[in-house]
Amino acid sequence: MHGLLAAGVQVEDSQQSGDDPVGDLHARTVRHLERDGLVSRTAFPEVPPRVEYELTATGRTLIGPAVKLAEWAVDHNPGIERNQAAYDSRQP
Repeated sequence: MHGLLAAGVQVEDSQQSGDDPVGDLHARTVRHLERDGLVSRTAFPEVPPRVEYELTATGRTLIGPAVKLAEWAVDHNPGIERNQAAYDSRQP
């Protein structure tokens, strides 16, 4: 994933119709990341429309902390699953 983000990710860009909540959420998230200066967006005048997203220098500074968070999640997953099971067993 790190390589994809650093090198850029190409996706087809379609008009959001409201019929795809996941796509709408993705589009909003990417717009927020672009607004925050974490990703750059390049649109290509093609049919179908295509855009490429790439991490900016600021966005790349998040790779290390994101990897650390992922490692923490993997290390702590067994305990989290035990806590979830204990919680669920107490629910009516």
